[in-house]
This record gives sequence, structure tokens and C-alpha cells, in this order.
Amino acid sequence: MCRCLPDVHEPRIVDIVNRCQVVHVGAGAKIANAADKQACVYIVLQGALCARTGNAEDHPRCRQDTKILPRESIGELSVLDNATHFSTLFTLEESELLIIEPHILWRLIDESDSVARILLRQLSLPHLTASLDAASVAGRDADALLAAADAALYRAKNAAGHRVAS
Repeated sequence: MCRCLPDVHEPRIVDIVNRCQVVHVGAGAKIANAADKQACVYIVLQGALCARTGNAEDHPRCRQDTKILPRESIGELSVLDNATHFSTLFTLEESELLIIEPHILWRLIDESDSVARILLRQLSLPHLTASLDAASVAGRDADALLAAADAALYRAKNAAGHRVAS
């Protein structure tokens, strides 16, 4: 069932992920909000989520909605820094979600370098794509973009003086 981590085939990791909660939620359901005590990673298996920043009292220009589609996730940064980065998370349509609680995410990171790399890619990809020229990104596929993210991470580690294993 490890659809959310397609590059990870390690049996112990698949076993950990298979123990995570999978929920089926109807359209328009609130999944989480900024007042929630515990951040989790939400991975869309089917359907779509919307992460909204800002609230109903904010001017419409101050609110931002981000759509999260199948095989995409949200909440990684919230688990890492223990801060909420959206005001509301809700379903746009009937959805199936994999919920990874913080202690499980940390266990996955501890158990697998592959999971740690995937997490770094997910966290760095928005910054990488924002810094690339839109015209050059238009012709790239996801694999090329991930390769560029890997190269950027490699350069960043070397610049910071860290030894990088190949």
C-alpha cells in the first residue's frame, strides 16, 4: 500500500506506513485547523484537499487556497517545526487520506534514508520551482524537476561543509 512513497520498497518502512490511519472523508469536510494541538502529515490517496491561509474575516486578497491532489501531501513542515502553516484544511471532494502522526514520521525518517530524502525533496521543491524561470520549468517533467532538487540539495550540503555520501 505504500503508494505515497513509491521509491521506498523497504519492508520495514512499508510495514510502518501500512499501520497509519487511512480515512474516507466526504466533500467539504474540515480535516484540520490552526487550533489543532497536533500537526500531522496528510497524504491524498484519492480526491483533493484545500489548504487555506487566512480566515473569513480577512480580505479575499489576504486569503490563499492551495489544492493538494493525489500523491501530494501537506503537514510535513508543521510536524518538523511544530507550527501550523494553514488556517483550515478541508476536502474539495470525497477523499481518501493517509494520516501520518508526528512520532510515525520521525520513526520513518530514523529508519530510512530514502524517506528522509523524499521529505527533503518535498520541502525544498516549492523553493526550487519558485526560483527557476517559468519558461524553463514548462518543458520539464517531474523526474527532471526532482533531479534538479537533488542537485540543489547536494550543492547546499557541500556548501555547508557536510560530507555527502553517494
